[in-house]
Parts: sequence; structure tokens; C-alpha cells
Amino acid sequence: MIRVKENREKIDAAREILGIGDSISITGLRRIFRQRSLLYHTDHCREEPAECRKKFNELREAYLILLAYCETTSISLTSGGEDENRDAYDHLDRFYDGWLGDL
Repeated sequence: MIRVKENREKIDAAREILGIGDSISITGLRRIFRQRSLLYHTDHCREEPAECRKKFNELREAYLILLAYCETTSISLTSGGEDENRDAYDHLDRFYDGWLGDL
């Protein structure tokens, strides 16, 4: 139980460092990491090189924690395991139920 709590704390801290919300795809995670890492890469950073290295390493560690979590977490591939909010037509159909005609 303690290990799960420690992992959850690491994941939450990593999300905060990268500035991401409750959910993200692996592709989105990679994109955010690349964008943020360019700010602190020693070739592009305008701050003190040691500070840039420190921030870059924090971003990299956060990225690796979240990437490992995404790669080792199982997901449901059945119809019941899909995120209901992903399909805009389902969302509209739920709230407007024929008001806009057949979508």
C-alpha cells in the first residue's frame, strides 16, 4: 500500500512539473516534453547553464516517470472501457437528443 502511495505521489509531482492535467496520451506526453525541454536545453536556455541543466533533468525525470506509468498500465479495449467524452456526436446526442436532427 505504501508503494502505491509513493508511486501516486511521484506521478502527481511529474504531472505538475510538466504542467499536464489528469489525462494525456503518450503522443501528447511526448509533444509536451519536447516543447518544455526546448526551453531548458543548454543550447537554447538563456538562464545560467547549471540552472538550465537542473530544470532540464527535472523535466526528463518527470517525463520518464509518466512514460513508464503509461507503458505499464493496462487499459480496457472493450466497448465499455472507452472514454465517453471522446466522441463529439455522442456528446451532442446525449444533451440535444434529436433537437438538431440526425447527426
